[in-house]
Amino acid sequence: MVIKLDVAVPDTLDSLEPIELIDRMSSLRAAFVERYAISSLKRSEWDKDTKGFYVLLSHINTDNTFTAYVGQTDYSFERRLREHNKTKDYWNLAVLFKRDNEVPFNRSETRFLEGAMVNALQSSPNVQVTNDKATGEDALSDWEKPYMEQVLLAALRVLFLRGYRNSHLGAITRNLEEQTKLTIPAKRQILNPTLHSSEEELYDKLHIITLDIKNSSPEAKASYHRWATKTRLNAIVVAKPVTFEELSKINGVGSMILSRANDIIKLFKSI
Repeated sequence: MVIKLDVAVPDTLDSLEPIELIDRMSSLRAAFVERYAISSLKRSEWDKDTKGFYVLLSHINTDNTFTAYVGQTDYSFERRLREHNKTKDYWNLAVLFKRDNEVPFNRSETRFLEGAMVNALQSSPNVQVTNDKATGEDALSDWEKPYMEQVLLAALRVLFLRGYRNSHLGAITRNLEEQTKLTIPAKRQILNPTLHSSEEELYDKLHIITLDIKNSSPEAKASYHRWATKTRLNAIVVAKPVTFEELSKINGVGSMILSRANDIIKLFKSI
């Protein structure tokens, strides 16, 4: 299986701006930032009002070992890197991760991803993780974790792309691949055993949209289990609406889902 990522590079080769990558399946945007280029983030989308997690990385040694630190931010990647530039001397590359849409990760999600990345790297004998204490967030619901695991898998692939890899981390990614394949579809098929593999992929993308809606407002979050049930999402996938009218006529579809009607219609028009 080949995983495709979108890559954006600066239009001039002497630019210090970061190289960015986008994983469309998980809606994850990543940026490679060399230590000497922290200033390039000033007044960029990575500077303020951004939430996400990041990994500081040393050079890779000849025996394929390296040092890493994992952190998260609720306000500015640029500010966090400037702080680490003063206090940590081993790193030369930062890899930043945030949502590739207008709805950012929330605090529970970034804490979960920070802890999950620490655990993944700590489990490898090739990696020295310098985090002082255990991190992470256990407050996520079981139905939220599959998407977070998909984000973690995408983040590990980005590290792999830059050369931070070894057989142990490869085993972790394979386990995550199995988990993200099986967790959501297995529950879904109990409700609607008629979904085919192509429809399962549509369901996963639709599910990501509903998670974005959920994080957009307290009202959406409080009522998520009512307007984004598996049965309702299955009904949308089966109907494959390509107009607002078709979407609005599906039984049970309300204002929360219709708030992202354009994205949902675009999803089904693409098939």
